[in-house]
Amino acid sequence: MLEIIQLKLQKMVTFSYIVTDTASKTCALIDPAFETEMILNEVKTRGYTVTNVINTHCHSDHTAGNAAILAATGAPAIHP
Repeated sequence: MLEIIQLKLQKMVTFSYIVTDTASKTCALIDPAFETEMILNEVKTRGYTVTNVINTHCHSDHTAGNAAILAATGAPAIHP
């Protein structure tokens, strides 16, 4: 089953998404800008493993958290 979790990031009031496969407990993070600890805590609390980081475009309000997320998860990044 697919589940999409929307996270409101306070800095610049943008959104990040966790797109999950509940059966395999894996997820992709979309636009993980800012507040990376909050994003990673949400993933951990739900018991998911991050398999990909996806950016919809390359503005910093969508990519600012990439380095921290990639370092913490080892997941590959996908850019447009």
